[in-house]
Amino acid sequence: MQRPRFLIVGAARSGTTAVHALLRSHPDVGTNSGELDPAALSRGIDPFLRGHASYFDEQNGAPALFDLLATLTAPERTDARWLGLKTVMGNPDLAIDVANLVREFLPGIHVVFVERNDVIAQCASLERARASGRWHEWEGMTRVEPAPITIGAGAFRSYATDNAAIVAQLRTLADTHPFHRVDYEEHVAPRRYGDLLAFLDLPPLEREPELPLRTGSDRGALVENEAELHAVLASIEAPSNGESWDKALRRFVLVDASRPSAFSIGRAMMLARWGRDELASEILLSALGRADAELRPVVCEAALAVLLELGEHGADLRSVAPLAAGILDRVRDPDLLARWRGIVGATTSG
Repeated sequence: MQRPRFLIVGAARSGTTAVHALLRSHPDVGTNSGELDPAALSRGIDPFLRGHASYFDEQNGAPALFDLLATLTAPERTDARWLGLKTVMGNPDLAIDVANLVREFLPGIHVVFVERNDVIAQCASLERARASGRWHEWEGMTRVEPAPITIGAGAFRSYATDNAAIVAQLRTLADTHPFHRVDYEEHVAPRRYGDLLAFLDLPPLEREPELPLRTGSDRGALVENEAELHAVLASIEAPSNGESWDKALRRFVLVDASRPSAFSIGRAMMLARWGRDELASEILLSALGRADAELRPVVCEAALAVLLELGEHGADLRSVAPLAAGILDRVRDPDLLARWRGIVGATTSG
């Protein structure tokens, strides 16, 4: 029986560690003790196989790898009701790659998105952690009072622009998955996690869990040039949902050229089912034209299945029909051929 899964995502210093610590302390949750490298997560099972994983290997393997990693350092929780991981994105491309992997190979996973509204405080927290090497404080540790810092306007603009892009990408998962936003100021700082536990259908904890302490006091005591940074922040325009989706889907095309042609055909089918006909056609055409494209019957049948998906959902056959040239005579499945002729015939008679 497949157990439900959750993935905690967010930018660095947004409160993901506290959320992870809370859920890790719950007896009904199995999750590892650390933070998963987003670059590793975004590559799925491909690094573990000689050559490249097929599309269908990835569909089956990515969820199994997720479950393994969730319980790898928590063997006592292998029978937990929920399995989860935490990962933090350091740049927009990693956010796109992780979001795309979740969309493509982890359907139904519950996304716990942690966001900090005060981007100046988030940046200051990151700068202080990098300088001190002390990323979190826990009960029993000697408290270190933060010294005031100045953050360069140019460096902050770059940071805040990337943060806005990361947040926008992660929010697109709300369009495709069960999604819950945890607000740092409203939930993490005052330790109010009732809504999160309800989202995952988890009962309240019987005792207070050990959570990281807040490492800063008021932002004004931490950042000396706060007014300057506010002006920078006000000039940054966050990407829209549509812009973020377009960038994520275009990245499929960018990174797909390094994949075997058979993998790309599977990805083209996914995009066709999402209604992204232009991108599906582009990836399919690229796959069939690559040097590694072995036009075996099974590959040709997979490619024709993509064309059928495009045609049956209203795609313009003037753009997709030329892709069928050179593969129809290698297709052995009579049902696929009959469906294709039906589409072509209906279009011609229309």
